[in-house]
Amino acid sequence: MTTFVRKFLSVLASAALVLGIGSVANAAIPSTLHIKVHYNRDAGDYAGYNLFLWKNMTVGSDGAVTPNPDFATAPTDAYGPYVTADVTGMTGFDNLGFIVRYSATPGAWTSKDVAVDRFMTNWDPSGNIEIWLKQGDATIYNTVQVVTPQTPKLLSASIDDFRKITVLLNQPMTLSGAGDEGFSLTGGLTIASVTSATASNVTSKVVLNLDQDVVFGTTYRLESTTYSVGTQKTVLVGNIYNSTGFNSRYTYAGNDLGATYSADHTDFRVWAPTASAVTVNTYTSATQAVAEHQYPMVQDVNGTWVYSLAGNCDGLIYTYTAAVNGHNNQAVDPYATSVTVNGTRGVVTDPAATDPTGGWAVKPTFSGKPVDATVYELHVRDLSMDASSGIPAGHKGKFLALTDLNTSYTKVIKTTNPKTKKVTTVSTKVKTGISAIKALGVSHVQLLPVYDYLSGGNELSPTFNWGYDPLNYNAPEGQYSSNASNPWARVRELKQAVNTMHQNGLRTIMDVVYNHVASPDDFSMNLLVPGYFFRTNPASGEYYNATGCGNEVASERPMVRKFIVDSVSHWARDYHLDGFRFDLMGVLDVTTMQEVRTALTAIDPTILVFGEGWSMGAALPDGAAGTQLQSANLTGIGFFNDQFRDGVKGSVFNRSEPGYVNGGATNKHDDAKIGILGNTGLTGATVGNWTAYSPNQSVNYVEAHDNLTLYDKLVGSMPSAKPEQIVAANKLAASMLFLSQGMPFMQAGQEFMRSKNGDDNSYQSGDSVNSLKWGNQAVNADVLAYYKGLIALRKAHVAFRMDTSAKIVANITKWTPGSTDALGFLINGTGAGDSWSNIYVAFNGTKKAVTLTLPSGGTWAVVVNGSKAGTAAIGKVVGTKLVVPAGTSMVLKK
Repeated sequence: MTTFVRKFLSVLASAALVLGIGSVANAAIPSTLHIKVHYNRDAGDYAGYNLFLWKNMTVGSDGAVTPNPDFATAPTDAYGPYVTADVTGMTGFDNLGFIVRYSATPGAWTSKDVAVDRFMTNWDPSGNIEIWLKQGDATIYNTVQVVTPQTPKLLSASIDDFRKITVLLNQPMTLSGAGDEGFSLTGGLTIASVTSATASNVTSKVVLNLDQDVVFGTTYRLESTTYSVGTQKTVLVGNIYNSTGFNSRYTYAGNDLGATYSADHTDFRVWAPTASAVTVNTYTSATQAVAEHQYPMVQDVNGTWVYSLAGNCDGLIYTYTAAVNGHNNQAVDPYATSVTVNGTRGVVTDPAATDPTGGWAVKPTFSGKPVDATVYELHVRDLSMDASSGIPAGHKGKFLALTDLNTSYTKVIKTTNPKTKKVTTVSTKVKTGISAIKALGVSHVQLLPVYDYLSGGNELSPTFNWGYDPLNYNAPEGQYSSNASNPWARVRELKQAVNTMHQNGLRTIMDVVYNHVASPDDFSMNLLVPGYFFRTNPASGEYYNATGCGNEVASERPMVRKFIVDSVSHWARDYHLDGFRFDLMGVLDVTTMQEVRTALTAIDPTILVFGEGWSMGAALPDGAAGTQLQSANLTGIGFFNDQFRDGVKGSVFNRSEPGYVNGGATNKHDDAKIGILGNTGLTGATVGNWTAYSPNQSVNYVEAHDNLTLYDKLVGSMPSAKPEQIVAANKLAASMLFLSQGMPFMQAGQEFMRSKNGDDNSYQSGDSVNSLKWGNQAVNADVLAYYKGLIALRKAHVAFRMDTSAKIVANITKWTPGSTDALGFLINGTGAGDSWSNIYVAFNGTKKAVTLTLPSGGTWAVVVNGSKAGTAAIGKVVGTKLVVPAGTSMVLKK
C-alpha cells in the first residue's frame, strides 16, 4: 500500500465536494490564496481539530501546504472558531483541497469530520476565500449560517471502567457537586456521584461514578431530567477495554480458540466477554438460510465460551451468534481456517487431510539472516494470467499455477533493417512461471495477500484486486483455488503451492495486513465483541483512521495482540511459510511486533519478518508504534528503506522527480550513499532519516507493487531519454540494489523491465495491466542477464551481505571525495570474510564519464560494468585510474 496518507483518506470516498453553495469556479487561480475558514461543532469540542490543506491537481502531483491551522486555539466569533492562512505558490494547481482533520496527537491522521475530500474554488480576483463549515455536513457554505441552539441531548454513554460511565453531551452542563445531577440508569446500577471529565465543572463530558461493577451481558440505559428528556440512551462498552481490570479478568492465554478438530469430536471456543449468550450454528450447505442446529455454548474462563460437538465434523459449516447489547450478532469464527464461498461462514476441516501428498518437503537451506535473502514480490494472478505464461488454462490465476514447472513461451521478434528494409525474424524460447523465478536465482517469493479478502468480486467469477482488505485472516482466498465452493481445495492447493516452491529452492513469504480490515462494522470479532478490535475516538466513538482505510486495528489490546500472534503462528506452522511482510506496520504497536518475532522464532528461527515502518500518525503514544524510528526495539524485524528507494530513483509521489540513476546524482548523492550502507554505520554530516541497528533491518528496494514500476518511473522522469538510456538507468539501479548492504527486494518482472503502462496504483486495474508479460524476457534479455549476474554475485560474496553494523563500518572505506557526484568505495573483503581480498565498487549516476582513483595499483579484475555482471572477470584495470562511463556501475576485485 502507498505511504501518502492524505491520498489514503480519499480512497473510501468516491465523491468529492468542489463548489460551495451558489459558487462558481474561477478559470485561473491566483498565485496566493487568502483563506478564512469558519467551523462550528455542536458541543464546542474543538480540541484536536485542524484544517489540513493541499494544493490540488486533478491530474498530476499535489503540492504540500504547511502548517495546518488549529481550530482549538483560533479566534472565535458568534459562529465558532475561524482560521486564516495565506497559501502561496498556487500557480499551476487546480484548486485548494482541504480536510477538517481530527488529530489524537499533534499532526496525527486520526479521522476526519466528513468522509469526502473538499476543495475551495470560489476565490475572488484578489485570491480571497471565506467559507463556513458545519460538523458532519459536507457542504461548503459561502455565507454565514444560522446556528440554531441545539436541544439538550445525550450524545453517547460508554462504560470506561467497571465503575465508570462517561457521558458526552451536546452542550455543557454546570455540575453542582452533589448527587446524580439528574442522571439515572436502568439495569440495577446506582450513580454514586457525577464528576467532570475535563478541567472545568462546566463541561459537556461527565463521568458517572457507580457504587458497584457493571455486569457484561446486561443492557444498561441512561436517562436525564435535562438531556434527551423522555428518551433513553443505551450505554455501550467504551474505554473499559483499555482498563487494567478488564485485561486481568478477560485475557485468555490458551491456544485452542476456534474449532479444534478431532476425528470423533470438535471443540469450539470463542472469546466474547461482553455477550450474555453465544451459540454455535451449523448448516448443511453454504446457502442454507436458517441454521440446521443451534448449540448453546457454556461460559468458561476469561470471557470465553465453549461447546464440544460429537462426531467427525470435517466439512461442517458453522457460525457463531452472540447476544450483545440487545442484539443477536451472527459472525464467522475469527479463527476459522477455511470458509464457504465468499467467506460468509466458517468450515471445520481436518488439517492432515489437506497436507501435500507425500508429505512436506524439507525447506530450502537458508541462514536466517535477511541479508542472505533476495525477495521476489508476486501477485498470484500476475504469474499466470497473460497468454505468454504457458500455464494450463485451468490453473490460470490459481494457487496451482505456482505448482506448474518447466513452462515456457516462444517470443517472436521481428526487426527491420533501416537501409535494406529486410525483415529478420527471431524466435526465442523463454522460461515462465516458477521455473523462470527459480532460474533468476532469488531465495524467497513473497505473495501479495492470499488470506480471504473482500474485494475481487464473487470468488466464483473473480476480478483482479491486490487484496489489501482482510475478511477472514486465517483462511486462504477462495478465488485462487480450483473450486471456491470447496473448503478443502483452497487450503490444500495453497499448501501444495508452498511445497512446490520449497522443492524448487524457493522459500515463501506471506503479505499480511493486520492494520485494518475491509469493513469494521461487519468484521467477525467486532460483531462478537463490539468496539474491541479497533481504535476509536473516545469522544465521538468514530473509528480512528491512520490507515486511510476507515479503521485501524487496536493491536495494543491483549486479545487483539494474541489474535495477530496466533494468526501468523497458524500460517507459519500449518502452511510452512518462511516469512511475513507486514503492511503498514507503523500502525501496529511495538510490543505486538516483538511478540510476533518471538513466536515465529520458536517455530522456525529462519522465518523473516519485515514491513512498512512508516510513521502513520496512529492513535498510539509516542514511541509505541512499530515504525522505522523504533528499529532499536525491534531487532529481528526489517523495515522498507524509502530513503534508499527515493535516493536511487526519485520520489514515488512525483513521477518526474529524478533520483541518483535518472538525472538527480547531485541532489540524491547523500541519500544513495546512506542507502548503500543500509542506513547503518552512519556518522558525521551524512546521516539517515532513520537508523537500522543492523543491516538485516534495511529492506532495500527500487520497485514494489505500490507506485510506478522502475521502468515506468524512469520513462516518466527521463522524457527525452533514448531506449538504451532507460536500459542503462535500470541496470544502474539494479547494481545499487544488489550491491548495497541490507536485504534486496524486487517486484516480479522488474528483471525484464516490467511496465504497468504508467499506472501507479494498479490495485484493481485488471490483468491486462498487471499480468507478467513473459515474452519481454526475450525483448530485454540483456537486462534479465544483468539481474541474474548481480544476484549470483551477491549470493557468492559475503562482502555484499555483511550482517552487522560493525562489519560495515570496519570494512567499507575509501569513499570518493564529496566533490564528485560519483559514488566509489572499497570493501575489505578479507575483513568481511570474503574470498576476494579487496573489492572496489563504483556507481556513476552523472551524464559524463568520471575518472576515479583506485585505493591501490596493480591489476584489478572487472566483474561488473555497464553491460555485464557476474562473478567471472570480464576485463581488467591496471594501475590506479578507473574510468567509469556515464550512467553505469563497475565492480573490481583483486
